[in-house]
Amino acid sequence: MILTRTKKIITFGPSMDLYLGWKDNFSVNNDVLEKYSKFINNGVDCIRFNMSHDLIDNHEKRFNSLRKLNDLTSKKVSILIDTKGPEIRVGKIQESNKASNLIFKDQEVIIKTNDPNFIGDGKQFSVMDSTKTYDLSIDLKLGDLIYVADGKLVLQVTKIDNDSNLIYTISKTEKFEISSSKRINLVNKKYHLPFISEYDVLTIQKAVIWKADFLALSFLSNIDQLNDVKKIISETDKNSNIKIIAKIENFEALENIDLLINECDGIMVARGDLALEIGFEKVPYYEDIIVKKCLEKSKISIIATQVLDSLEKSLIPTRAESYDCYNVVKLSANAVMLSGETASGNNPLNSVIQMNKIIEFAETINFQNLTQDTPFIEVITECTDIKEFSYESNTKIAKISNFQQSDIWMTLLKKVYFIN
Repeated sequence: MILTRTKKIITFGPSMDLYLGWKDNFSVNNDVLEKYSKFINNGVDCIRFNMSHDLIDNHEKRFNSLRKLNDLTSKKVSILIDTKGPEIRVGKIQESNKASNLIFKDQEVIIKTNDPNFIGDGKQFSVMDSTKTYDLSIDLKLGDLIYVADGKLVLQVTKIDNDSNLIYTISKTEKFEISSSKRINLVNKKYHLPFISEYDVLTIQKAVIWKADFLALSFLSNIDQLNDVKKIISETDKNSNIKIIAKIENFEALENIDLLINECDGIMVARGDLALEIGFEKVPYYEDIIVKKCLEKSKISIIATQVLDSLEKSLIPTRAESYDCYNVVKLSANAVMLSGETASGNNPLNSVIQMNKIIEFAETINFQNLTQDTPFIEVITECTDIKEFSYESNTKIAKISNFQQSDIWMTLLKKVYFIN
């Protein structure tokens, strides 16, 4: 088995359930094991549960089944629980007349800020958050842009009527059909939105009780929020060793990046929301900076969002996606994460195969860069049984074979250290 330095994370979702033949019972049998093993044999190191979707009870059933599958395979895959986090979403939209949900350029759209039960359409809709206490207007001023549905709809604020709890906007998008629960992002803002909802408290508690390996905190922005999470973890199990990953998704998190790197076990560059919050053009720069800072502090770095996005429908990645995945290796980031590619894509196994091919080739080419021209001194593994280690100088690939991994991901992400 070739052990790549760059680890591969996949996200579970409807497509993975369908592939494994899981419906309601999430059973473990020989057929499921055979299908699951194909992902493991193609290099999957960690499985992510996105707690923004599906019921906690279903996630718990998946978790227990995956632990059973882990016991049946030689490679112990880690599990990462990803919190829902403080989200702002479009409220309920009527469905009886689809035409009335269309929004056109320069059309006025009114947003209601304190009416979560309002049923809206293309002319007027409400917003909601998981705590049901947030007032969107306090974080807006005239001229601000509001991104809806990953920026597919862009609204510009023209008037704020606090007495009526209304925000007046003009659409900057040619045409868009509004629907319920679409995500809302603001640009370069520090949100006055409560960080932890009751649902997130339950998610954190469950992650600790399940003994998940990693807890990724969506929209973590500052140390106070982190300390609140650590308190919940400690109150749930004072001996918990769950590793905390800060998801960098907004302007405030970038301002506090050094503190977050110091106080967390790792960083995930969640490029989707981050691009909407700070501007698409800035994301590559901050991605590079964050990975370098993590390397300096020996902290985990994970690159996520749209790495191989076209594989949700296509069999091969675009040339730009291939370079993006290749560049993650070149940056010496610790891991690449697939989201929709495996959670909702047409062929999740193919997505993993394509990712693995790119990473293996990239490490073959960039091996000397990854080692920074230093000798191969030490492999820190936490393996239970290493029977063979070899360095193939002709291919410049480090190989470890015939081993069993512990539940912890070879020093968090099976990092291979090269020491001066």
